[in-house]
Amino acid sequence: MLGGADLPEFVRTASFAVAAAGGVFAVVRGLVELRLARQLRERELRWSQAKLTREIFKDFEADPHYRAACKMLDWRRYSFEEGFEVRRAEVWPALRVENVTFDEKERFIREAFIGLMNTFEWLEHFLRTDLVRLEDVAPILEYRVGRMAEEKPIFERFLRSYSYVEAEAFLCRFTSWTDRTPQRAD
Repeated sequence: MLGGADLPEFVRTASFAVAAAGGVFAVVRGLVELRLARQLRERELRWSQAKLTREIFKDFEADPHYRAACKMLDWRRYSFEEGFEVRRAEVWPALRVENVTFDEKERFIREAFIGLMNTFEWLEHFLRTDLVRLEDVAPILEYRVGRMAEEKPIFERFLRSYSYVEAEAFLCRFTSWTDRTPQRAD
């Protein structure tokens, strides 16, 4: 049993123990809440990046040059509203960097691929600044990058001749571009 003199010491010790336990609890709770808040911010950032990627691709899809280049890569032959029927085999010569006099169809093809390269330039910028993630972009473009890799020497000359440095860096993010041995599909 506690005597009268020991009671204040006991109360003081018990108060100190309760305060210390409360302090430890508060620190642990604060750390847990901090971690949860960071995770929430990371999820919100991730969601924002995915939404931005979706919006960016909506804008790209609205560009007739981007759409035309994609169709030329997707189809062996495609009839465009502009009055051209383009066969994939006609695309590669139109991307030449020497003898640069072009007929109307070749200009149409070149403008389409210039639009596509500009898209790649923007995407590389967005990736480098962490606005978007490759895991969101890659599924949309992997097939087309692979199609381009089949004619990699042509595209490399085109990219380098017209200083599409960022577009080339973007393409190098894809294993279908870096690892594939070029083979003609046509």
